[in-house]
Formats: sequence, structure tokens, C-alpha cells
Amino acid sequence: MARILGVLGLLVLVVAIIASLMARQYKKAYLNEKSARVAEASATANLFLTSVQESLLKASLAVNRGNFEEAKDEIASAKKNLGVFSSLPLPKEMKGTADFSASITEIETDLVKVNPDVQKKILNLAGTITDLLNSSGKK
Repeated sequence: MARILGVLGLLVLVVAIIASLMARQYKKAYLNEKSARVAEASATANLFLTSVQESLLKASLAVNRGNFEEAKDEIASAKKNLGVFSSLPLPKEMKGTADFSASITEIETDLVKVNPDVQKKILNLAGTITDLLNSSGKK
């Protein structure tokens, strides 16, 4: 009876060691997958934010030239890309805390009024996007 208990104890020990090794391997694979997903999400977010920033700078140049129609088109493009960015399943720290819709609405209103001071608002929003890009790149 003692030998049977000894063999069973040894089997339990072997199974526990194998389970521990498998758990360690699973944890490593899980962390690698999580890291890859975060990197992919960050790259996607940066793509949309860079596109928004480009549209904002083009809109600013258009306002500088007095071409408010072109500026409206660029702001519409920026608004669309910000909408897509906001809908991405990203961690809160990657999305930022800025309320982009309020800024875009204010800019659109000033563009309709053909207000040349709108260029400052456009550049301020572009600066906010730059800050968000810089902070998401550091993580």
C-alpha cells in the first residue's frame, strides 16, 4: 500500500510540474499576443491621427489663402477621420481626453462665417493632435 501511495504521490508531482510549465508557457503567449494587439492599435491610431493632422494643416493653409471652401473640405475629412479614431477600441490613455467634436463644430461654424481667425482654432486643434500623437508614441 505504501508503494502505491508513493507512486501516486510521484505521479501527482510530475503532473503538477507539467501543469506549471504549461501555465508559464500560456502566460508568455498571452502577454506576447496582448503586446502585439497594443502595438497594432497604436499604429492604427497614429495613422488616423496623422491623417487628421494633415487635413487640419491643409485647412489652415487654405484659410491663409482665403479659400474657405477648400478648408471646409479638409475639415470634413478631418472630422471623418476623428470619428473613425474615436470609434476604435483603444485604451483610454491612447484616445486622449480632448473633446474633438466641440472643436470641429466651432471650426465649421467659423468657416461658414468666413472668419479668418478660424486659422488659430485649426492650428490649436492640430497642436492637440500633435500632443496626443507624442503621448501615444511614448507608451
